[in-house]
Amino acid sequence: MNRPLKDMIDDFLDGALSDDDRDLFNAALDDDRAMRDFIFANHLHALIYDAMSESAPLAKIEDADTEPQVIVKRASMFGVRFWGLALAAAVTLAATVWFAMSPGPSNAVSRSTPPAGLAILTNLEDAVFDESGDANGVESPKLGHELSHGPIRLVSGKAQVMFNSTAVVDLAGPCEFRMVGPNRGRLTSGRVEAYVPERAHGFVVELAGDARIVDLGTRFVADVSNDGVSMLHVTEGKVRLETRDNQYVLAAGDVRQISAGVARNFSDDVLLMNPVAYWRFDAAEDGRAIDLIGLRRASFNGTAHIADPDDDRSLVLDGRGYLTLDADDALNQIGNRLTVAAWVRLNSRERQAIVHKCYDVASYSLEIFDEHPAFVVMQKGQHKPIHVGASELMPVDRWVFLAGVYDGRTVALYVDGRRVAEESASRSLPVNVSRGPIYVGRRSDRDADYVDGRISRLAIFDAALSPEQIATLSKQTLEPTEAPTKFDAGK
Repeated sequence: MNRPLKDMIDDFLDGALSDDDRDLFNAALDDDRAMRDFIFANHLHALIYDAMSESAPLAKIEDADTEPQVIVKRASMFGVRFWGLALAAAVTLAATVWFAMSPGPSNAVSRSTPPAGLAILTNLEDAVFDESGDANGVESPKLGHELSHGPIRLVSGKAQVMFNSTAVVDLAGPCEFRMVGPNRGRLTSGRVEAYVPERAHGFVVELAGDARIVDLGTRFVADVSNDGVSMLHVTEGKVRLETRDNQYVLAAGDVRQISAGVARNFSDDVLLMNPVAYWRFDAAEDGRAIDLIGLRRASFNGTAHIADPDDDRSLVLDGRGYLTLDADDALNQIGNRLTVAAWVRLNSRERQAIVHKCYDVASYSLEIFDEHPAFVVMQKGQHKPIHVGASELMPVDRWVFLAGVYDGRTVALYVDGRRVAEESASRSLPVNVSRGPIYVGRRSDRDADYVDGRISRLAIFDAALSPEQIATLSKQTLEPTEAPTKFDAGK
């Protein structure tokens, strides 16, 4: 029988959690609310420990005499994984984090002034830091290190920062992020994901060009290019985006590009259907195309480039270039539901791989095979892929909407919103997702099948879109919408 979470947290903090309960505890921490309760309990425990032993200095994690008890299991918070903090780490938090939950003056234990730190490092994953110049006063940041005013420069890998307010920010290298205050940071360059619990309401991330994001209870992703162009995607709740001249209230699904004080609306029907990745190919910064969901940056290779803004907004491929994206957890955890959709304008019917994921093992592809559009899915544990091809030739020299859908049992292909082919699987199995990157414009397993033409509005879903949804997407125009909602302070 499952034990209450509170009892397991108490046992963990007392060092009395049994091996059997540890498995239950790890499973429970897969829930975001449970993880937040655990973090809060860790902080409270640490503060009590601090108050009882303030006469003795607290040891740093790396100086502890005993081996800390660590939960190895990771619990998902928002794409990047959050590691459970050990009791030893919680003790260190007491010396580095100052929370608004401090006791009132009448009953409080006397305490010195709050520590100068604004945040701590709560997770590191293959993180490499630039230690030159002002690196936040830390020679080599480690898990549990206190972060004060100043920048943290992540060259590669991932790092997670928890502010004193309990706002959590995940950094993906390369990235430079500056601690400004206990509930405020500045993204100088690169990409961050933020989760803001209720107690950190009002958390601020400053962007280039005097723009800033003010939390209204949310999760969001932000990206700043080296030339100062910012992107914002609200994934949950609401934020207020403030630019030089305007303020906007944005809700989940809204995407904006901010440049020279102007916020451009990138929201459309695709975003409302919750893809795990979506490239409109409207903009490219630093030689990379921006995925509007996680603001992941795909790399251009060869002659691939984005068309001139006065031309069709699309990825231009001439048979010598392609795009690559290092797939993260969201793209590597496709189950037994998958949809891949894109607008394409090809110059020929030669064999071409529009989207291809097949690195160490075959996975899926949307392609032109034997002059016909096709969708291919490899199920996990199977040796032969399911290949669905249209009977009609692939149209050329015009825009065509292609979509492949896998619902666990059937693989279907759509052309311009019409279901033109399908094939049933013998068993309902998940997609055999490979570890390698996604390739756009050529095969991923060998140097072949380059695209000669253009691609626009490429979307990947971890769901099987309905025929009605496919029809809606096939009726899109390739022009962006421009309808931001101006902030009304009275609402």
